[in-house]
Amino acid sequence: MKLLRKINNNAAVAQDNRGREMVVLGRGVGFHPMPYELTDLSVVYRTFYDVDPQYYEILSNLPEDALLAAADITEQAEITLHTGRTHQIRAQMAAAGWPLLGDGKYGKLDKRYDRKFQALYSYKLTFQFTTDAECLSYLNGRTFQVESVDFVQEYFT
Repeated sequence: MKLLRKINNNAAVAQDNRGREMVVLGRGVGFHPMPYELTDLSVVYRTFYDVDPQYYEILSNLPEDALLAAADITEQAEITLHTGRTHQIRAQMAAAGWPLLGDGKYGKLDKRYDRKFQALYSYKLTFQFTTDAECLSYLNGRTFQVESVDFVQEYFT
């Protein structure tokens, strides 16, 4: 990983091995003169892709614990899909850095899990029509939710 620009002593703008820019947090990553090749990746404890450069100055002044808390909350946020076929959903999730479990096309197949199908499951569906739904109007405002998703217990608890 090549570190390109210091944000503060524990944060820097870096480039991954695919040439994609990211912000890395790690003990002393911004301390050395830039640019440099970081060989000990164990010092990096968080990475952020697609950070708008206008926020670098804010990051330099933001307390690290606040940044980490915000990142944790964001990662746990429920994602609401307004439209999209499974192909588009898989591609967008992978591009955001959250590939689906079992998705060999957009993610990496994790050998620890014997998953032959993607872990993409619509556990909740809410109908909110903005135009005349005609014969489906009785569904407007209704939510349907399953009680449990089969693979959640197996992989995520």
